[in-house]
Amino acid sequence: MESRTNRDRSAPPPPIMGGGGPPWRHLMGEREQARDVRNTLGRIWRYLSHHSWALALAALLVFIGSGLELLGPYLMGRAIDEYIMSSGNLPGLAWMALLMLVVYLSVSMATWLQACIMVRVSQRAVREIRDDLFTSLQTLSPFL
Repeated sequence: MESRTNRDRSAPPPPIMGGGGPPWRHLMGEREQARDVRNTLGRIWRYLSHHSWALALAALLVFIGSGLELLGPYLMGRAIDEYIMSSGNLPGLAWMALLMLVVYLSVSMATWLQACIMVRVSQRAVREIRDDLFTSLQTLSPFL
């Protein structure tokens, strides 16, 4: 019986559990490098540029949503410091809670609108790509 110290040194070590990426990495195969990143991004931008107003609106909604997300914890701190800890002012606390509710609902609405816009832009861009591909395929000879 062969001991562990005499094992073949050319064999790869056993895999380490929990490290080195996702557990499905063995299914992904070799990773290829992009050949021409700049040209590829330019071709994608050609389809996305038709929707620049929607992309700008989505970026604005991201900015607004991020600002409102920062406002929520600030209002929570003010409510605790000014209305709960110091004075026990229940009507002021109710107004602060209402303001926080409006802020969090606004964050949700901005996030939802931004997601809807991005889904619509991506679906339209993919449709344009498919249309161009179909048009290109129609020009090919059927006898290749």
